[in-house]
Amino acid sequence: MTYLTTSRNQSSSIDWTGSLRRVACIAALAIGCGGGMARAESDAAPAAKLNDGERVAVLGDSITEQKNYSVIIENYLLACQPAAGIQTAQFGWGGETTWGLAPRMAQDVLWFKPTVATINYGMNDGGYGKVDAKRLADYREKTKDIIQQLKASGTRLIIVGGPGAVDTDAFRTIFAKGHDAAVTYNKTLATFGDAAKEVAQQEGVVYADLHTIMADAMVKFKATYPDKSFVGNDGIHPENVGHTIMAYAFLKAMGCDGNIGTITVDLAGHKADATAGHKVVSMENDTLTIESSRYPFSVRRDVDALGIGSAMNLVPFDEDLNRFQLVLSGVPAGKHVKVTWSEVPVPAAEGMESRKTITVSRDFDAAELAKGINLAASFPTTPFENAFSKLDAAVHAQQDFETPLNKQWLHRQKAWVQEVPSAAEKFNQLADAAKQFDDRLRAVAGAVVVPVKHTLRFEVQ
Repeated sequence: MTYLTTSRNQSSSIDWTGSLRRVACIAALAIGCGGGMARAESDAAPAAKLNDGERVAVLGDSITEQKNYSVIIENYLLACQPAAGIQTAQFGWGGETTWGLAPRMAQDVLWFKPTVATINYGMNDGGYGKVDAKRLADYREKTKDIIQQLKASGTRLIIVGGPGAVDTDAFRTIFAKGHDAAVTYNKTLATFGDAAKEVAQQEGVVYADLHTIMADAMVKFKATYPDKSFVGNDGIHPENVGHTIMAYAFLKAMGCDGNIGTITVDLAGHKADATAGHKVVSMENDTLTIESSRYPFSVRRDVDALGIGSAMNLVPFDEDLNRFQLVLSGVPAGKHVKVTWSEVPVPAAEGMESRKTITVSRDFDAAELAKGINLAASFPTTPFENAFSKLDAAVHAQQDFETPLNKQWLHRQKAWVQEVPSAAEKFNQLADAAKQFDDRLRAVAGAVVVPVKHTLRFEVQ
């Protein structure tokens, strides 16, 4: 099944004071650190490819305002580095529709000057019932309007995501609840997804079929966890497992190739090599030390059915987006090798507590190591976990700030100027200062990604 094609409200509750406190902590941390399912492929290989310095705008409703899939996307773009220096901003707005977004694009979105944009609407547009012809027509028209405004502003890569899916058990509305309502609304969402695909084809932009990939993943998820809600308690807003699948679809649509790096080791010859983004520091006896400036996407795989790691069993995230290969030769046939992967600890920054060093081990046979294993997928966690946690906190601080920035300060700027014209200069200065602060938060997040030293120790058994 194809999820991606190309052609040539439960809003999260945010404690803004706590968010700003976290910003200060993240800034200090950055200074201290030195600054079974079908793949989501296209019918024809997409021409999409990220360039260095892209500015990625993530547009959507309350599902985007949850700041989960948008944070996963930004974490991936900063750490896994499909291109260098990518900057991301989220523009989620609870309860939003395409016809709500279109008239406020210039004021609330285009100030960011995005070169890449993901669009995810339709959940509210559909009206939570059977297909309404007027709503469907408006959705088509305003989706096209949004695309055209982005094009006119210089956005070169636009990805239209169809609406996701509601949970077949948990979905509820004011008027109805339960399985029958979910079946009805999922049919509506599929119809709106078809409309988004048609608009994408007409406008020559990329389409990502989020509805199908989410619906397929939900079936697989519920076969394993029949008592859990894949799409949140209200059946609409996804858990982290669902957000990861959304992020997967959008990252694939951006053309990310998933090549994190390859480490090649000749154990008999005590030699090792690594591809770009990774540097061999030493190879002494059975232990290889590497310094990596490019991270694999690192999450715990074994702790939470509703978490990010759970999604790795539902879509081929590691295979398609997260390949960090180890190829080991020089081991006698028939032997096994215990591979121990450890983080090299760094001194804690002043005023910061030291944290537990990550070390994991697993046994492999010589044949599979000679063929190559994906380190990112082969262990329940990785030595990059601590570094990834710092990055995640920094990106959350940035994206948390972007919600009031866009929904209050920038959205209201023009009205404030009209209401109190004598203070126009001050209002404009405030808006500029808020944008600059958002830029600084983005810079802090980028600075968190510093080289990580780690070791691979090989014990032939």
